[in-house]
Amino acid sequence: PTLDVVANPRKEKSITPKQEEFARLYVCEDISQTEAALRAGYSEKSAHAIASQLLNGQRYPHVVERIRELKQDFHFYFFWIC
Repeated sequence: PTLDVVANPRKEKSITPKQEEFARLYVCEDISQTEAALRAGYSEKSAHAIASQLLNGQRYPHVVERIRELKQDFHFYFFWIC
């Protein structure tokens, strides 16, 4: 039998609704990463650790990429409003 090489599943994974909400809050609100995790629905006990993990591009590249996209959109939108 042969083994197929599978890409890193974390990199292939799409963003979850909680991760999307974390990214949106982190970019759009003037709050800490821990507060963004709490408001996104992560538990108080793990919010700080989860937030740090979500901002780690090696572990969650799809979340970091989404934050990058949101920042670009936010800055573009802000430019036109002001």
